[in-house]
Amino acid sequence: MKTLIRFSIVLLAIPVVLRMLFSGVISIDTTMILLLLSVFVAAAGKGIIRILAAFIGLYYFAKEISGSNTQIFNNVFSSLLALTIILFGLFVMIKPLFKSSVRKTDFR
Repeated sequence: MKTLIRFSIVLLAIPVVLRMLFSGVISIDTTMILLLLSVFVAAAGKGIIRILAAFIGLYYFAKEISGSNTQIFNNVFSSLLALTIILFGLFVMIKPLFKSSVRKTDFR
């Protein structure tokens, strides 16, 4: 199950990377590199690497929306960061509702 969850990172990267390719933001070579990088990120399993990959995705999404206007980029990126923080807070509040009743550190 964990493998499938990790592979979902690759599945999420495919439409984002292809959209950037078809809109002309990146080249075909960069597309291949980003897709291969998404496989390595999914396989690495380190939390910090996945977080960095997510922020890189946010950066490129903001870059695609804003074009070459830095003011629009700053506004879009800061809005995306605010949305990320809000959703993370909601995740932290809701996650305890779905925990199992058995603790993993129970040494009985």
